[in-house]
Amino acid sequence: MHDETEMIETNGVRLCNTISLLIPAYSYDINCAWTQEIPLPAIEEFTCRLLIALQEVTPSEVQQYFGLSKRECDVLIDNLHKSKLVTYSNEGMLIPTNMLMDRTKGNPDTVPSLTKYEVRTETVVFEALTVSVMPSTAYNRSRYGLPQLPIPEENHSPAPGMVTEKFGRQYRAFLDYSRRPEVETKKTRLYKVDGCSYGKFMQIPVDLEIWIRPTKEGDLEIFKKVAEKVSSGRHRPLSMEVEAKISDYLSTLKMPSKGMSISRYCTIFDDQVLHRYIDERGLDLNLWLIDHSNRKTGYGTQATRSIIGPIFDRNNKKTIDRMLEEVSKDWKRNEMHRAFWLSSSAPLWGANGYLMSDFSNEMSRRLTEDRQGSGPVTAIMPYEDMKDLGALKTTFHTRIPNGIAYKGGDLQTQVEIFLIPGQLAVVQYHVQPDNASAVTVPIGYVTVEKSRIEKIETYLDDLLGTRGDAELAWTERNVDYDHIMGDCQRRYCSAKRKPILRLGKPPEARE
Repeated sequence: MHDETEMIETNGVRLCNTISLLIPAYSYDINCAWTQEIPLPAIEEFTCRLLIALQEVTPSEVQQYFGLSKRECDVLIDNLHKSKLVTYSNEGMLIPTNMLMDRTKGNPDTVPSLTKYEVRTETVVFEALTVSVMPSTAYNRSRYGLPQLPIPEENHSPAPGMVTEKFGRQYRAFLDYSRRPEVETKKTRLYKVDGCSYGKFMQIPVDLEIWIRPTKEGDLEIFKKVAEKVSSGRHRPLSMEVEAKISDYLSTLKMPSKGMSISRYCTIFDDQVLHRYIDERGLDLNLWLIDHSNRKTGYGTQATRSIIGPIFDRNNKKTIDRMLEEVSKDWKRNEMHRAFWLSSSAPLWGANGYLMSDFSNEMSRRLTEDRQGSGPVTAIMPYEDMKDLGALKTTFHTRIPNGIAYKGGDLQTQVEIFLIPGQLAVVQYHVQPDNASAVTVPIGYVTVEKSRIEKIETYLDDLLGTRGDAELAWTERNVDYDHIMGDCQRRYCSAKRKPILRLGKPPEARE
C-alpha cells in the first residue's frame, strides 16, 4: 500500500471504506519544571541596550534619557536588578551584569530577554505501541468497543523511570500538541523532571481511510490514510512507526474461508450488474470502478442504484436519504417504521465510530412520518453462548441502538444487509481489494423496488426462521422487544412463545 497523503488528491481515486481502531495508551501526571524566554518590556529592553553600548551610566542619566520621574526610574532600575540584568559598580554606576553580556554577546542590537522558571504538573499521554507522546483529548463515547491494537509485551504499564526518560526526549512533541501559542512554545525548554504517577490506561481512536484508484493496466492502486481523529473536520497524522504497527495488526486479521461466494450473492439478490464483472479471480473491482465513473453500472431504474463503501459514508447516506424521502411521502401520519441491520463476517464490519453512530441516530429519526419520534434501528448478530451477548453489547451498543442475536456463527457471511421492511433495502458484498489485508470494500445496491425488497426479506426469513429464539442483546433505554420487532413478529416458538424475526410472508403463504 502507498502511504503518500498527497497522492490521495489525484484524479480517479475514490474513498471506499473508513475503519476506526483504538490505539492503547497510558496517561501520566508528570512533575516537571519549565524555563521560558520572555521578552522584556520596551523601556527595560532599551535600558539594557543603552548599558551594553555605554557600559556604565548613572541612574540620573537613565531618568533624563527616557524622561522618567524619580519614582518611575527607581522602579525601572529595581526590576532590572531583580532580573539580574544590571548591577552597581563600586562608584555607584549602573553596569550590565555578566548574564546580560552573555545573552547578548555584548551586541546592543541583540534583544535581551528574561528567563521565567515555572514548576507544573503536566498530564501527558503516551501511546503504548511505540511509547510516544500523543495529544491529551476527550474522546467521544461512540468509540467504545472498537477493535484495539494489542500492546507489545515490553510496553505493558511502562515504569515511571522509563516514562520520565521518554518525556525528556519528547517534550517538544508535548509542547506542539498543547494549545499554547507557537511563539511561546518555541521559547520554552524543559528544565528538569521530578517524577510521575503510575499510568492510567486509555484508548486513542484513529481512522483508517481506504482510497482506491483503478488503472488502465487493470491493477488497483490502494492508498491508506491513517490519522488520529481530532474533531469532525480535522485529523492529525500519526508517526510512521505507529502506522507500521497498524499495518502489522491488519495483516493478522483473516477473512472467513467459508460463507457466500460473490456469484452466489449475485444469484440470490439478482445483482445482474455485479455479475458482469465476475471472472475466475472473483470480482473485477478495477473495471467496475472505471465503468462506475463513466455511469455504466446502473440498474436501469432510479429505484435501484449502485453503492460502494459503507452505507454511513456521507455520499452513500445522501443517496439513501433521497430515496427514503421519496418513499416516505406515502407514509401515514404518526406511522413508525423499523430498520434491521444484518452484520457481516468481515472481521472489521462495524469498526467505525462516529459515522456509524451518527447514521444510526439520524436514521432512527427518519423512521417516523413527522420525524418527531423515532423508530428502532436494530443489528442482527450471531452468538454461540449466552456470555457472547455481553461482548456484543460492549462492542456495538454505542454505534447501533439495539441488537438481537440468533444462535449459530453461520448467520454471518460476506453479505451485509440494511433493511427497512417494505420500504428500502441496501445489500452489499464485502470484497478484498488487497488479499494481504482484512480491510474490505462493501459493494452492491440500494433499492426501493418492491420486488427486490421482497427477495431480500425472503432471504432473511429463510436465514433466521429455523434458528430458534432470538435473544435481546442490548437496547436503548425504555425500549423493549415488542417495540423493536413490531409487525415483524410473524411467527412464535411453541415452547417460550418468544417471537422470531419474520420479515416476509410465513412459509405456508409462499408459493
